[in-house]
Amino acid sequence: FFGIICFALAFFAVFLRIIRRSSWLKRSLHAYIYDEFKLGASLDKAVAAGKKKLLAEVRPYGKILDCGSANGMSLKYLASIPAVREIICLEPNDKYIPELQERVKALKSDAKIKIAHSTLQKYLYDNVELVGTFDAVVCFHSLSCLPETKAMGKLIQVALKKNGKLIFLEPTLASKNGWTRFLQRLLRIPIVLITGYDVGGDIIHDLSKLGWKSMKTERFTATKDAPSLFRPQVMGYCVAAVSKGGLR
Repeated sequence: FFGIICFALAFFAVFLRIIRRSSWLKRSLHAYIYDEFKLGASLDKAVAAGKKKLLAEVRPYGKILDCGSANGMSLKYLASIPAVREIICLEPNDKYIPELQERVKALKSDAKIKIAHSTLQKYLYDNVELVGTFDAVVCFHSLSCLPETKAMGKLIQVALKKNGKLIFLEPTLASKNGWTRFLQRLLRIPIVLITGYDVGGDIIHDLSKLGWKSMKTERFTATKDAPSLFRPQVMGYCVAAVSKGGLR
């Protein structure tokens, strides 16, 4: 029995090593877990009330950059806001694009919706005229999928107008010591590699270092539709002090 456990652990370690080295396998696995295992739908249902509350408070308008759209699960929340006139759906993982395209086609909205298969950095470099033109950047469960939140935050500041807002809702490290926080830390790397989500990170700490004009956050617990380690969530918004006006 002990030998079987050791073999299983060794096999799992090799599997994680292969995932870490293969960007194609990583993209495919993340999309498969998100779609086929219904992780995306479960998370969306678990935090739907939080998304609605946040958007009702912030009231985004104008031109919106939906950063990390995945298959467009959250698009319905943005497209239903009358003051939103344009939405750019930014998604770097090609595995999500076909379903995202179908969701955009089926959506009834007055807003002009475009899809960009790109990272934010590449998108801003390829479309320099859009630097500093976005009224809001929305990140619903996308900042936690990145290895470096601060670097992404700086790029978002480049994209935003003066007083533009970063609107976010993300899984985060549990605020109190206990089994959830312990397991988030213990299983942090395997969960990141398999699902793409960093449930052991501290989004609030990372964003607070970037010199926003103001920042408001609120912790909440997602419903039981989400896996237990994904239930600690944080939502909020950051207001850009000035438009950066160029890439750094």
